Amino acid sequence: MRVRFLMVFVFLSLTCGKPSIANEYRYAGEWRTLDGTMNLSLPGRVAVGADGNVYVIDLRMQRLAKYTPSGSVISTWGNYAPGEGEFDFPEAVEVAPNGDIYILQTELGKVQRFTRDGDFVYEWGSFVTVGGSFSFPSALGVDTNGDVYVADRLENRIKHFTSTGSFLREWGSSGTGEGCFRNPGDIAAGSGGKIFVTDSENHRVQYFNRSGSFLGMWGSHGVGDGQFDFPTGITVGPDGNVYVADEFNHRIQYFTSTGSFLGKLGVEGFNAGEFYAPCSLAFSAGGLLYVVDKGNGRIQYFRPAAADDK
Repeated sequence: MRVRFLMVFVFLSLTCGKPSIANEYRYAGEWRTLDGTMNLSLPGRVAVGADGNVYVIDLRMQRLAKYTPSGSVISTWGNYAPGEGEFDFPEAVEVAPNGDIYILQTELGKVQRFTRDGDFVYEWGSFVTVGGSFSFPSALGVDTNGDVYVADRLENRIKHFTSTGSFLREWGSSGTGEGCFRNPGDIAAGSGGKIFVTDSENHRVQYFNRSGSFLGMWGSHGVGDGQFDFPTGITVGPDGNVYVADEFNHRIQYFTSTGSFLGKLGVEGFNAGEFYAPCSLAFSAGGLLYVVDKGNGRIQYFRPAAADDK
């Protein structure tokens, strides 16, 4: 029997210069169902609410599914239609501080807001190239203040809004220099107002303050520790570390908030704890790590081994 146990060793330098093991993760489970009658067709993005419930977008079925922490379906919503509160290629999902749900509708050029039960609240956005509008919105992030950040794939910019959709600022352009992007893949907010962005085709992570000032970056193209092959999903864990879905290297890597490599999780495969094109990830407040294993059509989740040893 294959042992469903995956250990991630993180070596941290202490003041005395000796390494110590900081984290281990155990495979905890997975699910493939979309709504109880059919399986996930093309899972895209995942988000987790403060109550532990998990939200997953199915890109092909154009639905949002809400699950318990262990993957039982609570509800689904969304239909392919151009009307208010309907879906047309929903590509990203995030949870607001009050538990409301933001969904990015790429083909409609809109950000939609729903209650946690799926009731439509409001939406904003349009397809023009002036501040606050979109050319091809592709990723979404929400900070602890409730502000919303949207990555525009065609403009290679990050756009910053209030929680009600008032435009505040934007930054970025196409290129390889500091603060430039080639296909921004995902956005995550960290402590101290840091905004982390996966710069997918530049194979790196960049981070900024809330005003868009460049603070730093790390990564390059490759298979080594700290290198990436098309990084997509990004999230900040309860430990303050930054976790990145290294999609075409079929693994999760994680780092300090300034980019020092800490550890990695997973290899290419279809068994428990293995991945094929992981594209999104999110933590629960209790430390469960949820990963969209896109190529295998499933959601996997992991728990710190220390939680099992208590």
